[in-house]
Amino acid sequence: MKDSHPQLMHLDARQLHNALMEKYPNMHPYAREHIYKTIRSQQARRANNGRRKAQVQKWWADIMAEAQREKRSARASLDHNMSDEARYEAFSAYLEVIKRVLADIKGYKSLGMTPKRAQAWRIENNKKPYPNGLTHWTDMVPEKVRLSITEAFNALPYRAKAKRKTPFMRDNNDNWGEQ
Repeated sequence: MKDSHPQLMHLDARQLHNALMEKYPNMHPYAREHIYKTIRSQQARRANNGRRKAQVQKWWADIMAEAQREKRSARASLDHNMSDEARYEAFSAYLEVIKRVLADIKGYKSLGMTPKRAQAWRIENNKKPYPNGLTHWTDMVPEKVRLSITEAFNALPYRAKAKRKTPFMRDNNDNWGEQ
């Protein structure tokens, strides 16, 4: 919805009243009051939209940060010594899954949905709900995809003095699975 009188949107209540008195001195008081109420409601709507956007950003921030950190890690592993074809395929598939999850999160954020609302939307549209109430980015990955990528990583040959990557790992401070 387009704002009426956009040049007056930055004013507070007293300044707005004074500006309307200056701009429309001969206008009927009821008409001036109508303009005043319209602008104040538009200001309230604009402020509410800003607060809603901030809350949506806050709700998705932790989930997105974990996924982005994992994406950077997978990207670095993919760039480092990829002479083995199976290793390249495993990391490429893992990276594609993370990119898809981040795109889904971005879509939910653009629609103004929190994780809880995204979960409810999936249920309303007869889609399978995310497990664990969407508390971690790995909840957005289907189980069969998760298993196939995990099998690909487990099939990689052992490398001396190299740390093995465990895909879809949750942090220990997540309290996942604890009762």
